[in-house]
Amino acid sequence: MRPLVRTEQIRLRMPKEIKNIIKAKAEELNLTITAYVETLVMKDHEESLLTKNELIRGED
Repeated sequence: MRPLVRTEQIRLRMPKEIKNIIKAKAEELNLTITAYVETLVMKDHEESLLTKNELIRGED
């Protein structure tokens, strides 16, 4: 179990379809949405899963 830490809220706006994808994947992994997103962010931070160029190309 993780130690208690101070937390802050982040409000996100996204299409309902994306929210449903996130929710389904979190449930599949038996995680809360918060735990799933936190895990993805930390993995990206450690391994640089996304690059700025990939994000820019994705806007086309």
